[in-house]
Amino acid sequence: MPSPGVITSDGTDLYVVNNNTSILKVNASTGAGTQLASGFTNIRSMVYANSTLYVLDAGTSISSVDVANGNKQVVSVSNSGIDGSEYSSVFDGTHLYGLTWDGTALYTVNAVSRLSGGNKVTNVYQLTLSGASATMSVYYTLNANALYQPDIACKYILFNGSSTFYINDTINTELIWTVSKTSPITGGYGTTGGQNVNGLAFYNNVLYYSDTSNNQIDRFDGDYYTFVGSGVSGTSDNTTGSSATFTDPTFLVAIASGVYVSDSVNSTIRKIVYTGQNAVTTLTVTLGGGGGGDQ
Repeated sequence: MPSPGVITSDGTDLYVVNNNTSILKVNASTGAGTQLASGFTNIRSMVYANSTLYVLDAGTSISSVDVANGNKQVVSVSNSGIDGSEYSSVFDGTHLYGLTWDGTALYTVNAVSRLSGGNKVTNVYQLTLSGASATMSVYYTLNANALYQPDIACKYILFNGSSTFYINDTINTELIWTVSKTSPITGGYGTTGGQNVNGLAFYNNVLYYSDTSNNQIDRFDGDYYTFVGSGVSGTSDNTTGSSATFTDPTFLVAIASGVYVSDSVNSTIRKIVYTGQNAVTTLTVTLGGGGGGDQ
């Protein structure tokens, strides 16, 4: 496929952003796919929820896409609970990144830190949906001063389905922040050992993430370590995952059948199985119907 980017799933089908502007619906087993929706500017994030895709486009708008027919509608977002200057600065096309769903609301993050009381901070925002509208409010503020660092910038946010949000940091690139879903809301961070932590995925109590600069996919289940990838740039599949090669992997999603990675530089979707030696294969995507499968 030409250029896969952001990727999410409903557990059976993959939803893959192509060339940043359209969305493909691809069967995770066969690779058979169709174009679901198009006409976007630069999709930064996408999440599946209740037969709907919510799409963050260029940081300026959020749209809903019906996965049954591809119909899309812009979600009207109001800034209740946020001062006007902050709202205009985060929703101006450069600052909002990442989108996740906790079962009742959407959450996004501010990719640029701002000065607040002498501290450099970035916010996690909650978007409470009501039909085609959403109310935006600050859910939690991450404080870069906790790291004794000048800035913090986040581009990926993921809810683990039960109690925790995971958030990457593109300035302090080895870090993953955590924010609790339970009351009282608390935040913290962990050092991964990766050099450039990017896309995040979660399945069966394990966090997976792209270690982009090392050309690897890593995992965390109490300790951080390499899941697959030799560390060498390339596009080689292998029945032993540690011998497979990737080139600057970023976006990924984890479902029952495996972890799927948008290997954008190599224009492929890679599949990693959980069992055995974590074999890595390439999912052959066939648009307009037909077969496919792992090769």
